[in-house]
Amino acid sequence: MSPEGHHSIGEVLALLQEEFPDVTISKIRFLEKEGLIDPERTPSGYRKFYDDDVELLRCILRVACSSTIAAVRCDGSYEFAVQCLHQILQIGRRALNA
Repeated sequence: MSPEGHHSIGEVLALLQEEFPDVTISKIRFLEKEGLIDPERTPSGYRKFYDDDVELLRCILRVACSSTIAAVRCDGSYEFAVQCLHQILQIGRRALNA
């Protein structure tokens, strides 16, 4: 973690790899591109992940790898999981705003 209290994308990858050995920087960027995560950026464009961001990523990866979404393999086939995760996040956001 940086002295400012955030993680770089490489540090996030290291934090996640034990539980999710197939996760890569590309997969993290893919989840961002799909709008599932939204890390803050430095003025030069580097991602700044805080502990809440890392926990959200863990949750997303757990759902993507869970047996409850049988059509999704944990080997990188996240496209179907993204649709499911968008729905889950929308429900959660609505519940928080209710």
